[in-house]
Amino acid sequence: MSATLAELQAQLREQFSNDEAALSEALRPIEALAPPDELAGVDAAALESRIDSARARAQTAARQLEELRAAGRLAWIRVSDLVTEAIVEEAEIEPVLQRIREAIAERLADGKQVRLQ
Repeated sequence: MSATLAELQAQLREQFSNDEAALSEALRPIEALAPPDELAGVDAAALESRIDSARARAQTAARQLEELRAAGRLAWIRVSDLVTEAIVEEAEIEPVLQRIREAIAERLADGKQVRLQ
């Protein structure tokens, strides 16, 4: 568990080392998941749950730090908002890709950087 937390923190530090104050703030929710010093009373399921939470919190922290680094120039496009139904035929691929292209082009025209979710 501690090794996983250290690895997640190291990855974020490597990627976002330019703003220590923001990085420290973003890492706090991950650090809060550190296991107790004595693990005898903690079962494996609880540790696994903490690891899953740490990974989710690290993803959230990375998004927040990315947005700070882009200073308002970053736009997130959630593909699941553009494509709500399952793709069941090959003929449906191109229209879906066209919707994604249009959404990206619109954000780029506004001077934004685009990330897909």
